[in-house]
Amino acid sequence: MKRKSSIVLTVILVFALLVSACGKNEPSNTSGSNASPISSPDSKNNQGSNNDAEAKEATVALKWQGPNYPFEDGTYAQKLMEETFNVSITPVRIDDSQQLNLLLASGDIPDIMYISTSELVGYVKNDVLAGIPLDMVKKFAPDYYDIVVKQDPNVFTYGSLDGTLYGLPRLDAATAPYALSIRGDWLKNVGSDVPKTLEQLEEVFVKFRNNDPDQDGKKNTYAMSMGSDNVHSWFNSLFGAYNTNPFLWLERDGKLQYGFTLNETKEALKLLAKWKSMDLIDPEFITDKSRTSGQDDISYKFSAGRIGYADNISYDDQQWDNDGHLNAKWVAQHPEWQEFFGDPANTYVTEPFYSVPESGPQPVYVNMAPPTGPDGQSGTLVGNLLSRFIVFGKQVANDDEKMERLLTILNTLVSNEDVYVSIEFGAEGKVWEYNDAGQRVMKEGWTESAEYHPQGKNLGTGLFFDLLFATNPDFLSAFGGPRAVQRYEKTKPITNHTGIGNAVKAPLASESKYPDLSAMLQEYIMKAILGEVDIDATYDSTVAKWLSAGGEVLTQEANDWFASTK
Repeated sequence: MKRKSSIVLTVILVFALLVSACGKNEPSNTSGSNASPISSPDSKNNQGSNNDAEAKEATVALKWQGPNYPFEDGTYAQKLMEETFNVSITPVRIDDSQQLNLLLASGDIPDIMYISTSELVGYVKNDVLAGIPLDMVKKFAPDYYDIVVKQDPNVFTYGSLDGTLYGLPRLDAATAPYALSIRGDWLKNVGSDVPKTLEQLEEVFVKFRNNDPDQDGKKNTYAMSMGSDNVHSWFNSLFGAYNTNPFLWLERDGKLQYGFTLNETKEALKLLAKWKSMDLIDPEFITDKSRTSGQDDISYKFSAGRIGYADNISYDDQQWDNDGHLNAKWVAQHPEWQEFFGDPANTYVTEPFYSVPESGPQPVYVNMAPPTGPDGQSGTLVGNLLSRFIVFGKQVANDDEKMERLLTILNTLVSNEDVYVSIEFGAEGKVWEYNDAGQRVMKEGWTESAEYHPQGKNLGTGLFFDLLFATNPDFLSAFGGPRAVQRYEKTKPITNHTGIGNAVKAPLASESKYPDLSAMLQEYIMKAILGEVDIDATYDSTVAKWLSAGGEVLTQEANDWFASTK
């Protein structure tokens, strides 16, 4: 991170580079704040010019649609975009997809739009989008291309239909697999190390249930529970030890299969049934919640000492700052941590614990790697890295200059830290300043200013222009000071393990026709864990029932989609 920078200097350099460019046929493939915010490779007027009239002629008019639109035209961010990229912008104010559909039906198609992944196919079929040659993306947005491909090598296939790219992926680089936590004080009290395998985990779980890990003289503790309101997270680290998840589409031998239909899911379910019969699983698992403000969620039960293991809590909720969901509930239960965080200087100084410390506030939760299963596999649930699509109106397909400019803008927003910060947050000295550590932080008093708006609607900052927000992982801690550094640079590494995610990145055409399929499997899994059905005797017939009830249709559609991305 730079200690100091100025967007004014950046804009001056932009124009210096723009007017001095002479016959450059390839863009500079640099990244970070040294990248030129605007370049014009293969420009029709490639000899360059200082003539004001020629510069004016080069201005590109853009109709721009995005979320959280500004209240008025001519905002700080709009002017900065126009000056930096030599464009004139007409903001398109749309509140929801229904309004956008009506606008498109009228033939008034914005040049750039921000859509959900489920909308892409329909817009392509209705012929309102431009195909975007991947070679142009590589040429005019090379940094963007490298940044997203590094996170998912297949990322550009998700926005492609019949071999043509229509949707530029907007990724959420903050996405990570669920982190695992285990109570360090319980491990210490029962004389166990942090478990690494399922067998070791079972040994620890038995002690958590039977050896009074909280030392209160009562048998009132359990090993684990689950968030019943989030089926994808159900015992996800245990299913992950078998490289499966019953509610996700997973790749096997080049084809997609629904997780429940896999034999590995059956084996994991048998283990869970065994653990329930051993009374290791909290009997309230059928009603416990993933995340609430009360006492019925996993974070509270873990913090309060009813369960000793949690596998459905995100890393940012585990950040030791008395603010993350788990951490705040943990601190509320433990006086030593309350005293520690009573000193504001301690807010962002604690890093994750990978073993039980000998000193400092106690107790702690320890972050651990997912347990490995019988074949050495492990993992936890990870959400979809693909967040949205950025698309161009069909008229852009016939305007190379407009497409080049749009790609250049997106490339700069995702690769130039100074431009990104100014468009996303605002101007240095007004909205933010550097702290003593050289970190960008909100300027004191800004949130009380009349110009402040939590979504940036007064200044035009935020997501409206910064359509690739959070796509570059290097920018996650570019703003926010010690809180952001602690979250993304110190805490996020607790998720450096395999994530098990959904292989299907778009809704299936017939999915809505079979609303009861998931409920069917949920009911069976609950009964299986509770010992109400014989898994060996009933599993195959349950899979067959799911397939005949619509699962076979969805499996075909999933594989058709999967084949289309190749």
